[in-house]
Amino acid sequence: MQTTGLLAVLLVAAQAHHPDGALISTPAELLGMAVSAALSGPFATDDDAVVCQKSTLSCANCTHLNQCVYLGGRWTRVRTSPCEDTRPFCLDGACVRELDDDGRCGSPTVSDRFQCYDGFDGYYPSPDDCATYYVCSDGLAYVYNCPPGLIYSHRRAACVLQDKHPDDCYVFPCDPDKLSYQLYRPDPSVYAACVPGSGAHVSRCLADGHRIDPDDPHGVCLPFCAGQGRIADGADPRKYYDCNEVPPDATEPACTRCSQPGALSDPVPHYCPPKWVFNGLLGRCVAPTRP
Repeated sequence: MQTTGLLAVLLVAAQAHHPDGALISTPAELLGMAVSAALSGPFATDDDAVVCQKSTLSCANCTHLNQCVYLGGRWTRVRTSPCEDTRPFCLDGACVRELDDDGRCGSPTVSDRFQCYDGFDGYYPSPDDCATYYVCSDGLAYVYNCPPGLIYSHRRAACVLQDKHPDDCYVFPCDPDKLSYQLYRPDPSVYAACVPGSGAHVSRCLADGHRIDPDDPHGVCLPFCAGQGRIADGADPRKYYDCNEVPPDATEPACTRCSQPGALSDPVPHYCPPKWVFNGLLGRCVAPTRP
């Protein structure tokens, strides 16, 4: 609640508690009556003095900040608000970027600035901050901030030195007035829907090595060759794709779904033998595990 809104509410409460309905003539009288009314109403609790810790700002827990006032001879909590994503932790009455590793806060902060979608748990880059990333779990977005000088690397799902890995820093170039879809350059399987007035909404293709077509975002995720190797199919456990290097004198047409036209082929589909499945970690077909 903003200060003006809070004072308006307190004014109503004070007038309701003023004896004989007399008019309040001075700011001091207003504040005094407002505090008295708040202390006897829903704005205050019996333990406000303990909660406020005799300070205008105090930590309610690891992620929330108390704002208090001292009027009428006692401390009153005005509101408790969450720390913002860029400074998600509360320490000694202030929101800070990170905490000492002393075990006081064992759970990461849940953010309301990043939207997670059912069935799409995992790591996600922040759409507008290279030093922030999110982990989606059961529909909740847990926010993490890299230490100073480090940025989030989606390929490693970890913080890395910005000076050594500048290409890992990428924010979506959304036009605030245009609906569009943008691929995440460090990993094209991640993409964002840029919505005017709402910013970038980030999601991803569930199968590794797949991406959307930004010009046809409503289609299915398709295999995409980012480098030489093999890609597992997202639906058929026996199916996989080869991403081949192209000889310099090759006459085949340039690829449409690869990162290096002229150097890589389009994904070439293959199937494992019957009863065998493709192992994406090993990059090969494997026989079924025998009991």
